[in-house]
Amino acid sequence: MWPSEWAPKNRVMTIGPFAGRPWQSHITPYLDGPMDAMAFPSIQEFTWLKCVQGGGSDAVNNFVGWSIEYLGAPVMYMYPDINTSRENTQDRLIPMIEQSKTLSKYLTGMDDDVTKFRIKLIHMPIYVGWATSPARTANKPLRVMVFDETELYPDVVGKKHADAITEAEKRTTTYG
Repeated sequence: MWPSEWAPKNRVMTIGPFAGRPWQSHITPYLDGPMDAMAFPSIQEFTWLKCVQGGGSDAVNNFVGWSIEYLGAPVMYMYPDINTSRENTQDRLIPMIEQSKTLSKYLTGMDDDVTKFRIKLIHMPIYVGWATSPARTANKPLRVMVFDETELYPDVVGKKHADAITEAEKRTTTYG
């Protein structure tokens, strides 16, 4: 099953005008292709230049939801700053998992496993970091790395580190 097929069956929108309703691909049919392309086995890097408020972040979240079910491997989201990271975890990621019958079965039931910066599922972790903290990506082998709002990232992350994207991409080499 591809992410574009998975989302209408398993994803409940958690924010915005469609909150509380299932994902409806017919509203944004142009997102199906990119969602499915992210899941192609031969794709190792997917860069998406998109318009503002066009559904791109939700399409990526659909792919991550699909990944939870089908890949079961570590994921990290990176946002520009700590506040954006915290808000997206609380407003989008945690509710996306909790409100999905399919995804919620992967929750451990332990309060400590669902925090503002990490969601520990039964079979995989989801980490949340921000572009100014190289420590958030250190020592974490990752299969899926999501960079959101990259135009707001700093050009460098201190004297010892390159830009946030270059540093974080190093963490995906374990999974090839």
